[in-house]
Amino acid sequence: MAKRSTAVYLYCVVRAVRAPSLARVPAGIPGATRPLAHRLAGSLWLITADVPLDVYGPRRLEARLGDLEWVSAVAMAHEAVVEHFTRLRGAVVIPTKLFTMFSSLEKAIEEVGEGRASIERAMKHIAGSEEWGIRISRKSAGTLPGRATRATRPARRRPIAVPPVGAPEPPYRVATPGRRVRR
Repeated sequence: MAKRSTAVYLYCVVRAVRAPSLARVPAGIPGATRPLAHRLAGSLWLITADVPLDVYGPRRLEARLGDLEWVSAVAMAHEAVVEHFTRLRGAVVIPTKLFTMFSSLEKAIEEVGEGRASIERAMKHIAGSEEWGIRISRKSAGTLPGRATRATRPARRRPIAVPPVGAPEPPYRVATPGRRVRR
């Protein structure tokens, strides 16, 4: 039996009535073939590419994971492919983790197919939703003029009383930090 020189890289699982459009799909991760859509079952499609094992095989990949520039480039390319499919009308997409690979397309279909019920539940839950990324940053208090630094001001504690959804209200409310007041 001949040893394979490639693995099947999985970008995402897409639910779409027809095969997802590959027009203008990004090239994908470095060294990979162009992304392709393969029917998993019904309206579920795997978005895959073949990757060379001399770059993405276990030993080679392990050695390259310390190269953050390379990992970042691969992650950005992976995300570009996933985002392409999220923009398709009527499609629901579940991305896979970076570096999700299988020894063959048949193995990918078999293993992902075993989780089909879970995938379909997740897709039902997220259908019609959008993913948003929010980045919040601020200057540290020590760099703002006239502000005390963390080292020069006393620590403040603010307890938060948030009951679980559907739980009865607690018999108290938080009036001041650390102090409970009966109703």
